[in-house]
Amino acid sequence: MKNEKSKLSDEKYEEVEHIFNEFDKNKNGTICVSELAEALRILGFRARENEISDFIKEFDKDESGHLNFEEFLHIVNNQLNENASEEFLAEAFKVIDMNGDGIIPCNDLVNLLTFVGPKLTMEEVNEILKEIDPKGEGFIRWSDLLKNKPIK
Repeated sequence: MKNEKSKLSDEKYEEVEHIFNEFDKNKNGTICVSELAEALRILGFRARENEISDFIKEFDKDESGHLNFEEFLHIVNNQLNENASEEFLAEAFKVIDMNGDGIIPCNDLVNLLTFVGPKLTMEEVNEILKEIDPKGEGFIRWSDLLKNKPIK
Protein backbone atom coordinates (compact mmCIF):
# COMPACT_ATOMS: atom_id res chain seq x y z
CA MET A 1 0.00 0.00 0.00
CA LYS A 2 3.04 2.13 -0.47
CA ASN A 3 2.31 5.72 -1.42
CA GLU A 4 -1.38 5.36 -2.26
CA LYS A 5 -1.83 9.13 -1.94
CA SER A 6 0.44 9.82 -4.90
CA LYS A 7 -2.00 7.96 -7.17
CA LEU A 8 -4.69 10.58 -6.53
CA SER A 9 -4.91 14.28 -7.25
CA ASP A 10 -4.83 16.46 -4.14
CA GLU A 11 -8.51 17.27 -4.65
CA LYS A 12 -9.52 13.59 -4.93
CA TYR A 13 -7.37 12.67 -1.93
CA GLU A 14 -9.11 15.34 0.16
CA GLU A 15 -12.51 14.07 -0.98
CA VAL A 16 -11.60 10.49 -0.02
CA GLU A 17 -10.24 11.64 3.32
CA HIS A 18 -13.40 13.68 3.99
CA ILE A 19 -15.70 10.73 3.23
CA PHE A 20 -13.57 8.44 5.41
CA ASN A 21 -13.76 10.93 8.29
CA GLU A 22 -17.53 11.18 7.90
CA PHE A 23 -17.83 7.42 8.39
CA ASP A 24 -15.27 7.34 11.21
CA LYS A 25 -17.97 8.13 13.77
CA ASN A 26 -15.90 7.59 16.92
CA LYS A 27 -12.77 9.20 15.40
CA ASN A 28 -10.55 6.20 16.07
CA GLY A 29 -9.08 6.14 12.55
CA THR A 30 -11.22 3.28 11.25
CA ILE A 31 -14.55 2.72 9.54
CA CYS A 32 -16.84 -0.29 9.80
CA VAL A 33 -16.63 -2.68 6.87
CA SER A 34 -20.43 -2.63 6.82
CA GLU A 35 -20.20 1.02 5.72
CA LEU A 36 -17.67 0.40 2.97
CA ALA A 37 -20.21 0.02 0.15
CA GLU A 38 -21.97 3.26 1.07
CA ALA A 39 -18.69 5.18 1.36
CA LEU A 40 -17.63 3.94 -2.07
CA ARG A 41 -21.03 4.83 -3.55
CA ILE A 42 -20.69 8.38 -2.23
CA LEU A 43 -17.34 8.57 -4.01
CA GLY A 44 -19.07 7.51 -7.24
CA PHE A 45 -18.07 3.84 -7.45
CA ARG A 46 -20.39 0.96 -8.30
CA ALA A 47 -18.81 -1.82 -6.26
CA ARG A 48 -20.73 -5.08 -6.42
CA GLU A 49 -21.50 -7.11 -3.32
CA ASN A 50 -18.92 -9.74 -4.23
CA GLU A 51 -16.29 -7.04 -4.76
CA ILE A 52 -17.05 -5.56 -1.34
CA SER A 53 -16.69 -9.03 0.19
CA ASP A 54 -13.35 -9.47 -1.58
CA PHE A 55 -12.12 -6.11 -0.28
CA ILE A 56 -13.10 -7.04 3.25
CA LYS A 57 -11.35 -10.42 3.00
CA GLU A 58 -8.23 -8.78 1.63
CA PHE A 59 -7.99 -5.85 4.04
CA ASP A 60 -9.77 -6.82 7.25
CA LYS A 61 -7.16 -9.47 8.04
CA ASP A 62 -7.85 -9.48 11.79
CA GLU A 63 -11.61 -9.74 11.12
CA SER A 64 -12.20 -6.77 13.41
CA GLY A 65 -14.91 -5.39 11.16
CA HIS A 66 -12.94 -2.16 10.61
CA LEU A 67 -10.67 -0.64 7.95
CA ASN A 68 -8.10 2.09 8.53
CA PHE A 69 -7.61 5.02 6.15
CA GLU A 70 -4.67 3.48 4.26
CA GLU A 71 -6.72 0.34 3.58
CA PHE A 72 -9.68 2.42 2.46
CA LEU A 73 -7.42 4.50 0.22
CA HIS A 74 -6.04 1.36 -1.39
CA ILE A 75 -9.59 0.15 -2.12
CA VAL A 76 -10.43 3.53 -3.68
CA ASN A 77 -7.36 3.30 -5.91
CA ASN A 78 -8.41 -0.22 -6.97
CA GLN A 79 -11.81 1.16 -7.94
CA LEU A 80 -10.24 4.02 -9.90
CA ASN A 81 -8.08 1.52 -11.83
CA GLU A 82 -11.11 -0.66 -12.54
CA ASN A 83 -13.10 2.34 -13.80
CA ALA A 84 -10.22 3.29 -16.12
CA SER A 85 -10.16 -0.27 -17.49
CA GLU A 86 -13.92 -0.15 -18.04
CA GLU A 87 -13.62 3.16 -19.91
CA PHE A 88 -10.89 1.68 -22.14
CA LEU A 89 -13.06 -1.37 -22.81
CA ALA A 90 -16.03 0.88 -23.64
CA GLU A 91 -13.98 2.84 -26.18
CA ALA A 92 -12.64 -0.35 -27.77
CA PHE A 93 -16.16 -1.80 -27.96
CA LYS A 94 -17.45 1.37 -29.67
CA VAL A 95 -14.78 1.03 -32.36
CA ILE A 96 -15.92 -2.50 -33.21
CA ASP A 97 -19.66 -1.75 -32.78
CA MET A 98 -20.06 -0.05 -36.15
CA ASN A 99 -23.83 0.48 -35.99
CA GLY A 100 -23.88 1.49 -32.31
CA ASP A 101 -26.44 -1.10 -31.19
CA GLY A 102 -24.37 -2.42 -28.26
CA ILE A 103 -23.79 -5.78 -29.98
CA ILE A 104 -20.77 -6.98 -31.91
CA PRO A 105 -20.40 -10.21 -33.88
CA CYS A 106 -17.76 -12.54 -32.46
CA ASN A 107 -16.18 -12.74 -35.93
CA ASP A 108 -15.37 -9.02 -35.77
CA LEU A 109 -13.67 -9.50 -32.41
CA VAL A 110 -11.77 -12.54 -33.70
CA ASN A 111 -10.47 -10.49 -36.65
CA LEU A 112 -9.42 -7.68 -34.37
CA LEU A 113 -7.64 -9.97 -31.91
CA THR A 114 -5.83 -12.01 -34.56
CA PHE A 115 -4.88 -9.29 -37.07
CA VAL A 116 -4.49 -5.99 -35.20
CA GLY A 117 -2.07 -4.98 -32.46
CA PRO A 118 -0.52 -7.74 -30.37
CA LYS A 119 -1.93 -10.70 -32.29
CA LEU A 120 -3.40 -13.56 -30.30
CA THR A 121 -3.44 -17.21 -31.29
CA MET A 122 -6.78 -18.83 -32.12
CA GLU A 123 -6.45 -20.82 -28.89
CA GLU A 124 -6.18 -17.58 -26.89
CA VAL A 125 -9.09 -16.06 -28.83
CA ASN A 126 -11.25 -19.13 -28.18
CA GLU A 127 -10.56 -18.86 -24.44
CA ILE A 128 -11.69 -15.23 -24.50
CA LEU A 129 -14.80 -16.13 -26.50
CA LYS A 130 -15.72 -18.84 -23.97
CA GLU A 131 -15.75 -16.16 -21.28
CA ILE A 132 -17.61 -13.44 -23.13
CA ASP A 133 -19.95 -15.61 -25.22
CA PRO A 134 -20.47 -18.67 -23.00
CA LYS A 135 -23.71 -19.66 -24.78
CA GLY A 136 -22.00 -19.59 -28.18
CA GLU A 137 -24.53 -17.13 -29.62
CA GLY A 138 -21.99 -15.63 -32.00
CA PHE A 139 -22.26 -12.08 -30.67
CA ILE A 140 -21.27 -10.06 -27.64
CA ARG A 141 -23.53 -7.59 -25.87
CA TRP A 142 -21.98 -4.58 -24.14
CA SER A 143 -24.42 -5.05 -21.25
CA ASP A 144 -23.14 -8.62 -20.73
CA LEU A 145 -19.55 -7.43 -20.64
CA LEU A 146 -20.46 -4.91 -17.94
CA LYS A 147 -22.17 -7.57 -15.84
CA ASN A 148 -19.38 -10.11 -16.10
CA LYS A 149 -16.32 -7.92 -16.71
CA PRO A 150 -14.23 -10.91 -17.79
CA ILE A 151 -11.57 -8.77 -19.50
CA LYS A 152 -9.35 -6.70 -17.22
